[in-house]
Amino acid sequence: MDFRKHTQHHSDFEEEVAAYLRERGFLLASATYHDVMPPEIADILKWRKSVTARYLRHRADRIAVHPDLPLEFEWEAKTHSSQRYHDMTIDTDQLVEYASKAERMILCLFCYRDAFATPVRDAGFWIHAMPPIREVRLPERWTGQARQRIIEDCNRWLKVNPRAVRNSQYGSNDPFAVIDERELRRLPDWREQIADVIAQAEKCLGPVVAQDDDFFGGAMNDASGASPRMTLVGQASGGAVAVEDPFAD
Repeated sequence: MDFRKHTQHHSDFEEEVAAYLRERGFLLASATYHDVMPPEIADILKWRKSVTARYLRHRADRIAVHPDLPLEFEWEAKTHSSQRYHDMTIDTDQLVEYASKAERMILCLFCYRDAFATPVRDAGFWIHAMPPIREVRLPERWTGQARQRIIEDCNRWLKVNPRAVRNSQYGSNDPFAVIDERELRRLPDWREQIADVIAQAEKCLGPVVAQDDDFFGGAMNDASGASPRMTLVGQASGGAVAVEDPFAD
């Protein structure tokens, strides 16, 4: 896909997700680096390859807050760009950052569209219950401590040992994770994920908290497809009332 067409396609998808959230009462905010930073800084960060620059580019930067329900989360939109392959690829640093925050019980919803699939594939998953990662590819340009850090992060947070690959003539040559197309077919639509979590939050009358010492429940990147369970607790007149996990199957 032409880069400019893909950029427009991505922007259109972001706005579609945002519109869906607004229609359901959410207040939205964006903290993308190119929105909140001066143009001269954003232009520099766009091309720099350092670990810090890549972190600043890839932070989850879109926020949804419901004013009437005890519900707030980060969200990201991703669009597929290959007509030949339909596996999902995600920057490793981005995914590691999300996973580390998810362990601290921070909610982040990933919304995905593959416009080249037949029919068009819309999918969504919560980072704390992400589908299995097939592999992580680590280009040879990453050496020394930076390479070792990537390997350790992938093993700790993504439960995958990166596979060394040769540098590509095109692209960023940054490490990336691959989620198999077969896993994407099993995922619900991102709209369903949003509708489900709203339905669960409507059962809560007070602040929502996660009541689970093992937030991932051992299910993250579990090939069995099991989903971690998290209890939402709302305040009722008779005290705390447990509500079923909004992310369970």
